[in-house]
Amino acid sequence: MLHLLRFCCAACWLSSLSCCLSMILNYRTSVTSFISD
Repeated sequence: MLHLLRFCCAACWLSSLSCCLSMILNYRTSVTSFISD
């Protein structure tokens, strides 16, 4: 999952840094909610 995120982020980095950041935040949020449940 993290490898996939890293690949998507690398591809997204070329077009938009904010896209990369939002993707990371969404990933961290989903992981946090998964752990809390």
